Amino acid sequence: MKEGKIDDATDCTMIDFANEQLGGGAVQFGCTQEEIIFMTHPECLPALLLAEERMKDDDVIIMRGVRRICKYSGYMASFKFEGNEEDETPREFVAVDAVPFVMDYEEQFLDTMLLREVIKAYCGFLQDVEDQQNEFQEREANEKRKTKEIATGNWGCGAFCGDLQLKSLIQWIAASQAQRAGLRYFVFEKQEHGERLNSLIRLLIGGAARKATVRWLWNVVSDYVKERRGGYRGEVFDFVAQRWIDYQTYT
Repeated sequence: MKEGKIDDATDCTMIDFANEQLGGGAVQFGCTQEEIIFMTHPECLPALLLAEERMKDDDVIIMRGVRRICKYSGYMASFKFEGNEEDETPREFVAVDAVPFVMDYEEQFLDTMLLREVIKAYCGFLQDVEDQQNEFQEREANEKRKTKEIATGNWGCGAFCGDLQLKSLIQWIAASQAQRAGLRYFVFEKQEHGERLNSLIRLLIGGAARKATVRWLWNVVSDYVKERRGGYRGEVFDFVAQRWIDYQTYT
């Protein structure tokens, strides 16, 4: 778990928590994470002219070589300019749009929504390499994925009302399936959530002789959303932890 800002992780592929219409209100209003990225990295702005259509469920948009022009702090109403940026390190963003659940929070616990979100995250975590023209370039791209980490955080959990715990597990599943070198999770004022996620990670893969697989975690999260639709209201972290303890005990 990390403190600070996603766009400070210049050695990573950084995730833009995008609107399905790239940029959201970047040239109009608003200070969500995506809009802040476009304001502080204006070389992203030409992408708005190229990406006129809304992203489909398996679309992501890659922006490479953009530089941050200013320092800042805060988010939404607390956003504040903090001076010019001296670090001109080129950055790489991948715009990945989550589904908004503002009108119906429980909709995200449908099987279709769970699958949609994990596919979208997987596309974003996978498709950050140059276009591959031949088998050699494809192998080279695969190796790059295995050595470059993803910088992400509370994707779809601010204005879009996503469930923090569910979204963090979706991203962990997607990053593992994409064979990324690692996932740097920036908690952004959600320290308690970060601590609980760390504890769950240690339980599932930290030091035990038997470690949880992507398939196991996906199956358990799928079971959780089914239970949720049946009226269960426990937290997904607790559900997964208990399933793992039972799995270790009885198998």
